[in-house]
Amino acid sequence: MNRWFGVLLRVYPKRFRETYEDDLHAFFEEQRRDPRHQSALGTVRLWLGVVIDVMRSAARLRYQSRPERRGRTSREVVMGRDFRHAMRRLLRSPGFSLAAVLTLALGIGASTSIFSVVHAVVISPLPYPDADRLVSLTHAAPGADIARLGFSLGSYVHYRELNRTFDEMTAYESFAANLTGDGEPQRTDAAYVTFSFFDLFQAPVVGRGIREEDDRPGAQDVVVMSHRLWQQRYGSDPTILERSVLLDGNAFRVIGVMPPRFDVP
Repeated sequence: MNRWFGVLLRVYPKRFRETYEDDLHAFFEEQRRDPRHQSALGTVRLWLGVVIDVMRSAARLRYQSRPERRGRTSREVVMGRDFRHAMRRLLRSPGFSLAAVLTLALGIGASTSIFSVVHAVVISPLPYPDADRLVSLTHAAPGADIARLGFSLGSYVHYRELNRTFDEMTAYESFAANLTGDGEPQRTDAAYVTFSFFDLFQAPVVGRGIREEDDRPGAQDVVVMSHRLWQQRYGSDPTILERSVLLDGNAFRVIGVMPPRFDVP
């Protein structure tokens, strides 16, 4: 982004760039980090505004710095003349100008979208406390040409009993469930987790997480609800705790609500 912004700044006079280029880059970086400009549409709006502002101010500076006013060099005179000529050509061909702006906007939008995905998946840290200490364990079967195998509950118990390396271990299995009762049926994401899940990742902001006694055979089925589901389906009802919800026809007692934007890994 900063590289393309630097290319755009070349329309300014050299003397102006040498004096204010660092300040302009700092201002652009501040605007780019504004929450309004984080989405693809917001980025397109930001770039369109920047391009228009830079073109206007650059044209005004070059007009004010013409040879008869500032005694500029012949090279700068030629650059100013070329810039004005290009602007006149664009204004004379509004269809071409619009197509060029749209192409630029689509290119910037696509690049921003790709970067957003790469940043979220590869660059940014995981949204959990002490994320740099989290490790994901998997199995492999090279002889069967299988690079990744899941864990069974027996494997998890075996690893937990023999663990001498990790501070804590947990297991989870994501699935989709039908949520019924208290309104229209709803298909929602869910996960079976062991009691150590909330100690390892994050604790609920309302109520509590699953305890060891909840994770034993014969214990009552309990559920910790996402913040979004709590808001959208139950209107942030403060009495949600201890209520019963139906997941795939089975009753679960609500014991907690997770923080906003928390998600199962």
